[in-house]
Amino acid sequence: MRALVVGRTWRARVVRMCALCALWVNARAYRKGDGGSKASCDARTRHRAASASESPSTGKPEADAGVTLGTVIRGTEWSGRTANDRAVLNAFDGLKRVVGVANIVVFVDRGEMCDQVPSTHAGVRCFGLAPCVDPIYRAPTMKCIFQTLLDATQTKHVGYINGDILIFSDFLDTLAAIEREHDRFFMVGRRRNVPAPGGEVSRMQGELDWEELETKVCEFPVDGGGAIDYFVLPSRDAEYLRNIPPFIVGNWRWDNVVLSLASIFMDLHVIDATKTVTALHQGQEKVAQREDRPASAHNHGLAIHLMRKAYRRGSINCAKYESHYGTRQQSNRVLLRAKRTLASWVCNHRESRAVSYMRHNMAT
Repeated sequence: MRALVVGRTWRARVVRMCALCALWVNARAYRKGDGGSKASCDARTRHRAASASESPSTGKPEADAGVTLGTVIRGTEWSGRTANDRAVLNAFDGLKRVVGVANIVVFVDRGEMCDQVPSTHAGVRCFGLAPCVDPIYRAPTMKCIFQTLLDATQTKHVGYINGDILIFSDFLDTLAAIEREHDRFFMVGRRRNVPAPGGEVSRMQGELDWEELETKVCEFPVDGGGAIDYFVLPSRDAEYLRNIPPFIVGNWRWDNVVLSLASIFMDLHVIDATKTVTALHQGQEKVAQREDRPASAHNHGLAIHLMRKAYRRGSINCAKYESHYGTRQQSNRVLLRAKRTLASWVCNHRESRAVSYMRHNMAT
């Protein structure tokens, strides 16, 4: 018995040391840019140039993007008065350019706010969140949001994106590359942040503004892998989202649980698209620490009850594959490869007991 305890203690120490090394490696990678380096930006520029020569950009979405994206906003942003309003409008314009208004599903506080959607975004599908509001926390649940999103989806793929995240054409390029190699997948990536000071993106006015921003954003700093700002997966595999616990929107843990379930329970190939998908978070974070937000304790409790600490596997750092740009000889195409990093190895070997508990819990 003593030998068993000593063995477990030794194993725990090794995992802790590896985790510390992974944190150090990640910190160095963030300082170097990790996808925002000069070489990576050059490859991305060559890819954009090659794509433009094959089919010049018009700022219009693909005829059939094949993906429906859901997003949550307040519904009061259409005036563009505040910086947050302008960020949401920019994000909407980005979605319109990439997937088209017909493939956008927007959730707003109240159903009557859908009547205020500008004519420039006519055709977007809009739903009020009143039916999804939790009676105790007086905020919508992600479970209800996903149920409504899946009911509205008629495309091959479905995804979710935060309301202030800008995406560009490389989003669909990466999705197409992933689809060529994997039938069942979960595409996710880290966002880029606008550098401080001044960290705010002005209202985008035309195609030249978009091209200029898309060129500059490649060198913006990359965020950590804990929080998830967007994801995409095949619609047929997304049905599990209907049955997640009633996490409160705007608080942590739901995204980690969604990713953990995709990897462990659904056995989807999780692909880190950070190096080829430009997802820009506009402005600076102006909210309290996540653990201090209302309903954060509720969400954390739901995660622990469902899978104990297996939610820690719901990090982008745990992805087993990553997308990247090929060389000039490979026509600068978006390619996939196994993710061989210390962080990924540690991530996929931690909380093994919690993972076993979760599998047993889900099976019964």
